[in-house]
Amino acid sequence: MWAVLGLAMVVPRANRTREMLWILVPVLLVNLIWLVLARISHPVTSDEETMGMMVQSSAVASAVLWLLGHTLARLRPWKATILASGLTWGVALVGTLSTLGLSRPAVEFGSMLGLSMLVLVLGYAWAGRMSRRAYSPTRFILLLAGGMVAFFTAGVPLWFLLESAGTAHWPAHIFLTVGVLLLSGSAAGLCVFLISLPFVLVGLHSPLFRPRLFACLRLPAAPNPSGTPTAML
Repeated sequence: MWAVLGLAMVVPRANRTREMLWILVPVLLVNLIWLVLARISHPVTSDEETMGMMVQSSAVASAVLWLLGHTLARLRPWKATILASGLTWGVALVGTLSTLGLSRPAVEFGSMLGLSMLVLVLGYAWAGRMSRRAYSPTRFILLLAGGMVAFFTAGVPLWFLLESAGTAHWPAHIFLTVGVLLLSGSAAGLCVFLISLPFVLVGLHSPLFRPRLFACLRLPAAPNPSGTPTAML
C-alpha cells in the first residue's frame, strides 16, 4: 500500500510540489489514532492486523483519490466514479493480499473492504452533487457524513444477503441478523467518514487539493484559501 501511495505522490507531474506533502498529514494521523486505539483495546493479534489493514487501506485510498483528483476532474462524472472505484478497489486488493494472502478470510474481509471503498467514492459523489446549488464547508461535511453512513447501512445487509445466497448458508433468525447488520453498517459508515474527515479538512484548506475537489465534484467556484491563484491541474 505504501508503494501505491508513493507512486500516486511522485508519478503525476501535477503532484511534484511541496504542497503535495500535506496529504501525508491525514495519512499519518489516521494511522497514529489507530495505533493508540489498538493499544488501548488490546485486540487479538490477528484481529489487530486485519483491522489495521482495513484502516490503512481506507487512509491510502482516500489519499490516492485526492492525489489523482486532477485526473478524475477531466472525466465525465460517471466515468470519474468508475475510475475512482477502480482505484480504491485496487488499494483494497493490495492491502488484502499483502496481509491475508490468498485465503478464505481474505475473500470475506476483502469484499467488506471493497464495500468500504465503494461507500467512500459514493459518499464524495453524493455530497458533491447535493452541494452544487448551495455549497458551504459545513454543509459538504455533513452531507458526506450522512451519505457514507446511509450507503454503508444499506450496503451491509445487501452484502450479507448476497454472500448467504452464494454459500447457501442462511442464519436461523434472519430478521434479527439484518437488524444487527443495519446497526453495524451505520457504525462502519461512521468509521469511513471519520477516516475521510482529516483528508477533507486538509484538502479544503490546501491551494493544491481544494481546486481539485471543486473541479472533480463540479462544485461552485470558491476563492483560494491562500488568496493566490492556483491552476486547476
